[in-house]
Amino acid sequence: SVPRASVALSTITTAAFALTSLAAGLLTASTAGLYSFGAFSKPLPPHISDPSRNLI
Repeated sequence: SVPRASVALSTITTAAFALTSLAAGLLTASTAGLYSFGAFSKPLPPHISDPSRNLI
């Protein structure tokens, strides 16, 4: 069987990754939303307006 420590580490790592991904998505959406409402005077950065440009 799989050692408990390995299962625990895997679970913690997966949860941390999921939370980080969720936080990044929420920040991207909220930043884009704030830009669309005119909360920032600068133009929208390309990596927010066009996520495909982030794939280098």
